[in-house]
Amino acid sequence: MKTKHKPGYWVLMLLAAGFLMPCLLLILPLAGEPLDSLWGAVLSPDYLRGYGNTLVLALAGAVIQVAVALPAGYALERCASKGTRKICLVLCGLLMLLPQQALMLPQYLILQRMGLLDTLAGLLVVTAFQPWMVLLFWFGTSRVDQEIFDAAACDGAAGMTFSRRIYLPLMAPYLAAAALLSGAESWNMLEQPMIFLQQKDHYPLSILLSRLPEADPAQKLFGGVLFLLPLVIAFGVICSRSTER
Repeated sequence: MKTKHKPGYWVLMLLAAGFLMPCLLLILPLAGEPLDSLWGAVLSPDYLRGYGNTLVLALAGAVIQVAVALPAGYALERCASKGTRKICLVLCGLLMLLPQQALMLPQYLILQRMGLLDTLAGLLVVTAFQPWMVLLFWFGTSRVDQEIFDAAACDGAAGMTFSRRIYLPLMAPYLAAAALLSGAESWNMLEQPMIFLQQKDHYPLSILLSRLPEADPAQKLFGGVLFLLPLVIAFGVICSRSTER
């Protein structure tokens, strides 16, 4: 008996196909290239160091951004008055419309005053607040039935108990989407590292990949495929779990 898939399943499959097609076109030129020569550049200290810096920015950035945006989204829905909520939502929308380039100089001066210029910690600071993520968690919290919060309060669930056992499980789909989008944004970060970092040892792989002088084009292409692989896997895992719901 054939299984009937929901319309959302085919939408996700189309998105996955559109996401994977450039990846396949990226891999095709590597056909026939000897693996021994391809591994030469990706095993270099510069490449491995850049990969490590990228992992730090992606993982730590996602954790920090969620830790900032999740309480903000909850407070907007549950604690703020209607007037305050409208003002905050408008400000988040305006910040999303503001070009990132307009914030470069103020961020540079702030990091210089804080002594965090030319550090990965400085990049994590300037990307800690994400307006789109606040809106996402506010929307997710607004979708939770009010009776669930009231029942939890009546049962004495408060603080970390409420967050761990009730709120976070209900927000799991929004947390997964936020983590994926945040990780992808940090993974491909380009302008901020170019402005705020000076030492080569601090560069993420998004900058360093094109600056491997000892690598030939095939090795750089192979390094780009390995650089893209974690995002492809994360996208596939989230898509597969979404279709199972």
